[in-house]
Amino acid sequence: MVTKALGAGVTDLLVQARGAGDALYRSDVAPASPNIADRLGGEPLWDPLAEVCELASMRDDVRVHAWINVLSGWPATSPDACTGLEPSAPGSPDHLLLRHPEAVLVDASGRPMSCPNDTDYVWVSPTHPGVVRELEAVTDELSDRYALAGIHLDRIRFPGGGWRDPHDGSTRPWEAVTALVGRIRDRLHDDHVLTASLVPDYGRAVNGGREHLVEFAQDGWRWVELGLVDSVMPMVYSPIAPGEPDDWGRLVGEHRRATGETRCWTPIFAGLDATMIAQQLRQARNWAGIGVAWYSAGLAERHERWDVIRRVGDELGR
Repeated sequence: MVTKALGAGVTDLLVQARGAGDALYRSDVAPASPNIADRLGGEPLWDPLAEVCELASMRDDVRVHAWINVLSGWPATSPDACTGLEPSAPGSPDHLLLRHPEAVLVDASGRPMSCPNDTDYVWVSPTHPGVVRELEAVTDELSDRYALAGIHLDRIRFPGGGWRDPHDGSTRPWEAVTALVGRIRDRLHDDHVLTASLVPDYGRAVNGGREHLVEFAQDGWRWVELGLVDSVMPMVYSPIAPGEPDDWGRLVGEHRRATGETRCWTPIFAGLDATMIAQQLRQARNWAGIGVAWYSAGLAERHERWDVIRRVGDELGR
């Protein structure tokens, strides 16, 4: 997949290193993901991040970013997924939620999130000291051990649906999330960049406030303003639909105006049909900026989009 991406002219590879409190690399901080071991916290069978870094090192024009899901604690899509949260093998660190079950978000009555639930994950608090310490340690070991251009933050928000931080009584939870972004930024090497995925709902009002703040506790535009992140990737994966609330052009345009042309990647969802992708790419060519962010390599593979990506790279000057 990396070979196909490089052949298509991709310049930046976002490689997932942390999915749900686990590690998709050889970590001393978090348990190995079942995707690279026989079980959660088992002996890693391989290190995909190291392999991608090695492949990328053969090229001068390719950068690797470690993509970490920040506040997604554990998959909660089914009972089977929930039972996978188990103690690690001897000598490996246990999962964050086994060490700090009190770090889980709670509902309005103070009940912690259950597993399974309808938010995809059991989510954790951005203010819990154990959560903060682990994310700082993860940032340290990724920055120190791998030849990275930087770190990419995803799930750096609340899940929506009224969930609350069990340790912070503030009515402005986005301030706690912003503080966590700052803590991660402070751990990076000077030559590393920090990027972030943003929910696309920055134009909608909910309960008297903006949805990205009230529902998701995410103040990503402010992160750019404060210099905490170098650029953002809005998760606008909808089609062009003028007049509709989720119109791709309007939502991407709002992010671009708020953050600046050189701070906002133009998102393209590789699962859209080829005609719609072509329309979005024509618009992207008319926008100045830092480039196109494709989601995702898996979708590009499944929908055979590598040739499309290569053509776009040629037209945009990669």
